[in-house]
Parts: sequence; structure tokens; C-alpha cells
Amino acid sequence: MAYYVTAHGYGHGVRSCDIIRALIEQNSNLNILIVSDLPLSFFKNRLGGGAYEVRPGSFDVGMVQLDSIRVDVPESLRGGHPPLYEAGGAGQTRE
Repeated sequence: MAYYVTAHGYGHGVRSCDIIRALIEQNSNLNILIVSDLPLSFFKNRLGGGAYEVRPGSFDVGMVQLDSIRVDVPESLRGGHPPLYEAGGAGQTRE
């Protein structure tokens, strides 16, 4: 199963880890591919070891943020988001 977690703040990641943990606990045969630009250490700290793999992936579109609450309007209007898929990025696990 692929589970996409936005890197738009850590709140989504925290809630997603609770769901991922429950899915793994309820189905020991389930392997989950987590796709997210949150750091691998975040998932390791929240999930420990288990039947999951983390692959980097950015899929948020829209506003470019300066931090968790401020939007960079000029950069957003220029389309300052990096490409969704970059060469060599697929299938790599970040440490």
C-alpha cells in the first residue's frame, strides 16, 4: 500500500503515523510505502521499525511557504515550486 503524507507541517505526519501504525498492527502482512518529504528520522521516531519503507516525494502544489504560517506570495506567483518528479529521485530512501 502506498501512503502519501504531505510535508506541509508535522501535524499531518503525526496523524498519518497513528493511522499507519494501526494499519500495520491490524494486518501483519501489510507493507506500506510512505511517500513524503518529511525526514526519514521523523517516521523512525514515530513508527520505530516495521513493515514500511519511506520514499521521498513532493506532491504539494500551490503556495510556497516561508515557514509553517507565512506564504511567499511573490515566489508563489512565479510558480516557485520544484518539479513534482526529479530525475534520480524515485525509489531513493532518505536517511
